[in-house]
Amino acid sequence: LRPGRRWSIRIRGADLTAASGVVDLLNMLQALEAVYDICASPTHCSIDLNDGEVVDWPNNDSQTGNNQGYDNFTIVEETRKGPFHTTLDNNDADCIIRSVYLPVDLVASPKPPGKARYPAKKHSDQEDSRVCQSLRLFLQHIYRKREFREGQYKALLNALRHIDTIVLLPTGGGKSIIYQLAGLLMPGITLVIDPLVSLMEDQVEGLQFYGIDRTEAIYYRSDWSRLVTEHKISLMEKGRYHFVFVSPERLQSPGFRRAIESMSMNNPINLAVIDEAHCISEWGHDFRPAYLSLTNSLRNFRSSDTDTGPPLLALTGTASRAVLRDMINDLEIDKNNSDALVRPESFDRKEIKFKIIRSTSGDLIPKLKEELRRLPSDRGIPISEYYKPRGRKTNSGIIFVPTVRGKNGIENIVHEVNRTIPVETTIFSGKSPYKQLGNGSEWDQIKRSNASKFKQNVISVLVATKAYGMGIDKPNIRYTIHCGVPNSIEQYYQEAGRAGRDQKEALSTLILGEISEARSNTLLNPDLDIEELRKLHENASRSYAAGDDITRALFFHLSGFQGISIEVENIKEFIGLIIDEPPIIPICLPFGMNKKLREKSIYRLYKLGFVKDYTVDSGSKKFQIITHKFDFQKFKDRFLDYVRSVAPGKVGASRRKIDGIETANHRDALSKLAEAFIEFTYDEIERARRRAIQESILLARQSNTDSDVRTRLLDYLQEGVGYEKISELILCEQVDLLAWLELTEKIGNPIEAGEIRGLCIRALESSPDHPGLLLTRGIVETMTSDYYWSVASTNIAHAVTVGVDKYDITPDHIEKTFQRLFQQAHESTASDIEGGQLEATLTMALLDVARRGEESNYQFAEDIAIRLSSHSNNLETLVILNWHCLDRLSGHLQNFSNTRVRDFSNIHDTYNLCIE
Repeated sequence: LRPGRRWSIRIRGADLTAASGVVDLLNMLQALEAVYDICASPTHCSIDLNDGEVVDWPNNDSQTGNNQGYDNFTIVEETRKGPFHTTLDNNDADCIIRSVYLPVDLVASPKPPGKARYPAKKHSDQEDSRVCQSLRLFLQHIYRKREFREGQYKALLNALRHIDTIVLLPTGGGKSIIYQLAGLLMPGITLVIDPLVSLMEDQVEGLQFYGIDRTEAIYYRSDWSRLVTEHKISLMEKGRYHFVFVSPERLQSPGFRRAIESMSMNNPINLAVIDEAHCISEWGHDFRPAYLSLTNSLRNFRSSDTDTGPPLLALTGTASRAVLRDMINDLEIDKNNSDALVRPESFDRKEIKFKIIRSTSGDLIPKLKEELRRLPSDRGIPISEYYKPRGRKTNSGIIFVPTVRGKNGIENIVHEVNRTIPVETTIFSGKSPYKQLGNGSEWDQIKRSNASKFKQNVISVLVATKAYGMGIDKPNIRYTIHCGVPNSIEQYYQEAGRAGRDQKEALSTLILGEISEARSNTLLNPDLDIEELRKLHENASRSYAAGDDITRALFFHLSGFQGISIEVENIKEFIGLIIDEPPIIPICLPFGMNKKLREKSIYRLYKLGFVKDYTVDSGSKKFQIITHKFDFQKFKDRFLDYVRSVAPGKVGASRRKIDGIETANHRDALSKLAEAFIEFTYDEIERARRRAIQESILLARQSNTDSDVRTRLLDYLQEGVGYEKISELILCEQVDLLAWLELTEKIGNPIEAGEIRGLCIRALESSPDHPGLLLTRGIVETMTSDYYWSVASTNIAHAVTVGVDKYDITPDHIEKTFQRLFQQAHESTASDIEGGQLEATLTMALLDVARRGEESNYQFAEDIAIRLSSHSNNLETLVILNWHCLDRLSGHLQNFSNTRVRDFSNIHDTYNLCIE
């Protein structure tokens, strides 16, 4: 059957539904013509059925092809014959349809010569509506969905056009359909990278629900033999599957890479999908370094020498600026292509109500039990009925716990939950909570069974770590309860979004365990370097009773970032092992005592351009590494390019730091450059993670109502009016604090201040010590209705110190900035903003900077505070100034009028009286 001609199709042995199937297929072929620049359908088709009835299919849109002559095709359906019956009595049939009961491994036919990839054509605005209509046809035929949701159509079209794209859509926004439909419409095999086995299995199950069964998840499973996995890889190599799901670690396997290369000779990878792509940032720098080398692995999956590799589609429910930055950098997405990012207009999940509960003891269980009793009561339903499984009408719920073991771990919490509600509860975690089971096949089978019972509504309550729920499609989750604050606002939004996927009302409850706000503020002080933080954390964690959300979060944080000195020594040792080896020839090195730390060293040298590629052979416990020829100037340029992409304001300081490196000794030169890279990574990535923890704690600490939580979430997630200005200022290599003040000077009320605060919180997670962001974050905090003194003061003080130390900002520039800020505070009385709060905070911040040490470079801050604050009419400002530096003020008081001196003395006397 040749496209562009008239077709005559005869069908024997089938009823009228067969004609409907042919018509559907012809309509889809016609839709392909709108998407691709091809001729795929006939100009006309007559479908001749058993009884002589003829169904005509006209193609009125076809403009190409030969209208002369017919292509004939005969289909015979033989429902009563098996595969071994003779075909002699149907020798005129082109196609015979029979039932086949034997398992058959399908093998893809070799690709035709020519282009391996076929991008969809770029359409005019006029054509675009027809393309949308055509793609909607596939959506309706395959998935039985009436319309695309927000963002789906644009992301699908990007994938078909081979545009590397990051897709940010809320949980439940239909991200999976994007890559599934794109994969079906593109020739070749779709490779999907998933972080969790449970997510792979859920995706395979979802595809099979729609009748797409040429799918497979390839992963290690303790109850499978090695032969099972090898057989799956063999079938993939032959093109058996349309969709293949793997973990990022699988891509590092030499055997799997060889299978991919062999497969690409017949069937190219049409699309590389990174599902839950925020894991690149959140997990890559911690415990799964395989995420950091994803791009290098995927780009190498070429079907020919001229092929650039498959297009990338990164999917996630949301991404902070830090996570988005990491995804763009690590996936090498084109920053200049505005189409490369798809995001919704709003992240608001109106069906979810938010609730905060606080525990000052650090023990979360009493608050959890109280909430489990209150849930049915608030809805007027008996507790025995509320938690009872009732099929699709079950009030399913997930209780997220922070750890597998410990007092707030799964084993202890599920025991207390079972004592509180009158139904069976089940659990899910990556590792076994039961020491007697270990993490072998028995626990694998138990947790799979538990997940299945929960998903099938056999059990209504699941107690789980974050290892469950990511991307899982269960529509009737009516509530989530977080026992402990997640490590970022983004993680909280992701996990809370597991509820209400059916668009019906749901509840997200967060239980904050915080023993002491003062201790938390000390631990989360952004001025601390990681070793100071480690000492403070060790002191805070010595008592069993001292454990709360902050100490727990920092424990895992410090485990992921072991320290600059440790990483530097590790990478120096590693460089010594490979620096003298010839380039291009593979170097084999054992994992060593710390595989993850060594793999981080390989990744850092890859980013610097020394390592070209590497694989991980888990069987022999060895890395196989290929390096480039030593070119120190190229390595320096790569480092500065990386700095420029992450923190442009630090390019000058970074250049000065590495320009003096001597290159005579290759080993020493590369080691010093790697040390600079590690220090920069800690300055940006490590501090960004700490900042994310702090802001997550503040959200839980300062929010009291659903409206409070929702406002802070949306201020954080959505790009308000100041987004473009902030993005523009961050990209400047010379930091001008006066330019940043333009953002705050236009704020007229606390709502606008809250929006700018959310943007700053988001941006600080990628640029954690940018002085402009820190200053703006502190200023707008004083303008919000839920103003928090220590947050504002600490951020402004940190802006001054980091500006002097790392961004070449002069004391003169800082004084001009604060002069303008004091003027702004005086003028703010004309708006809804309280200027006195800003003035007092500025004074406190400057004096805090001045106390950083006698030999420090910050003594100028006290002089600025005295010059600007001593003229204030604000009582709070004068009390702060009097408290900190009365002796130094005595000289300044001589310049005041007698009335001014008397007023100031009265304040001093009043202050002393308060102290007494």
